[in-house]
Amino acid sequence: MIGYNIIKKKYYLLLILFTSCHEPDKNQYIYLEGFQRYLKNTFEIDMENYVSEKIFFPINLNGCDPCTEACLRLLGSELNGNQHMVLPILVGENLGNVKINQYAKQVAGRYECLFDKEGVIFRYETGLSYPLFIHIKNGECIKMIEATNKKTDLILSYLKNL
Repeated sequence: MIGYNIIKKKYYLLLILFTSCHEPDKNQYIYLEGFQRYLKNTFEIDMENYVSEKIFFPINLNGCDPCTEACLRLLGSELNGNQHMVLPILVGENLGNVKINQYAKQVAGRYECLFDKEGVIFRYETGLSYPLFIHIKNGECIKMIEATNKKTDLILSYLKNL
């Protein structure tokens, strides 16, 4: 029994070392499969056969207010003519924050948006807690950013340099 416990402890130690030392690719979106199923089942968008380039931008309107507001404001700024590539997905309905509602209406008027008022996205493994910036080209994710309010400058720069 003592030998088994020692082996078990060594196994867990190795497991912790390998998982904590491995740094995944920053662009990798580990929830891509769940996001693809969500798009296909909810909006009939088949990303596996997607031959064009699109930036999906799901934003939970009931999420972190500073992050949501910053991302909606970002979508209201000039994107060097690249706004046609961005497809905002407005998730939920924010009933309490007037500013967020105003920004969401502006975004809906400026972009072709997808609306998920019931929050169907949360039934799938998509990793949506902060707004997500997911750049897809030929069915592959080439850039993914958790769009916190501190990363909107990075996103804006990325969009302007496409």
